[in-house]
Amino acid sequence: MRTAVIGLGYVGLPLALAFCDSGEEVIGFDIDPKKIEKLKLGSSYIDDVSQEQILEAIDKGKFKPSSDEKSLENIDNFIICVPTPLTDTREPDLTYLIRAAEIIAKSATKPALIVNESTSYPGTVRQIIKGTIESLDPAVQHFYAVSPERIDPGSQNWNIKNTPRLYCGIDESSSRKTEELYSKICEQLIQTDSLEIAEMAKLFENTFRQINIALVNELSEISESMSIPVLKVLDAANTKPYGFMKFNPGIGVGGHCIPVDPSYLAYI
Repeated sequence: MRTAVIGLGYVGLPLALAFCDSGEEVIGFDIDPKKIEKLKLGSSYIDDVSQEQILEAIDKGKFKPSSDEKSLENIDNFIICVPTPLTDTREPDLTYLIRAAEIIAKSATKPALIVNESTSYPGTVRQIIKGTIESLDPAVQHFYAVSPERIDPGSQNWNIKNTPRLYCGIDESSSRKTEELYSKICEQLIQTDSLEIAEMAKLFENTFRQINIALVNELSEISESMSIPVLKVLDAANTKPYGFMKFNPGIGVGGHCIPVDPSYLAYI
């Protein structure tokens, strides 16, 4: 089995190496040749990935970084891990996602499993990815699925293996193939009833975080203005055993996804 991870950022690179550790042969594809050159030298640009991990996977012949579309021939599984930013008007920018689908359409000459991990609004797999690929190559019938990324960069407690993973295929065969693939790297897989449920769940997870981070930061400012220690307020509230989840104040929302994903939800 040969798996291609499209997009080698903070989601795609750790995912590619996790599959390498499971014994999979992985093509790590990125359109940025500078990233590929760094990886070939064993240089990591992701804090959660060490130079030793990269070099070990390359030396074993399991990891092949590439920006050449020809390297994507004869692939069994494609996993899309590309950025989904916002436009200047704060609407979803699916440029990278559509480009990934176009590359897959040109490269996949046999039926393959195509999984989207990139965060987007419900209907993306069914309408955008499947629609783009089938418009360019209607002859090949692929398997489509979604498994939204759940990466907590820098976390010492949660990683790809022990974080519960949502997934769903467009049909039973696609779901089964997705389960077989991700069971190699994840301890707990949770199948949703539809692609759209998994896609919406991802947006809600990060929107929930954004709202509560913003709320606790506002509370911190209000408390400070009244000379009330906010941490003691939060500890007091946290004694309630139901209906409350503690968030701590910080310097802002931050991160790659949390400031963006609520706009994808608002776009629907």
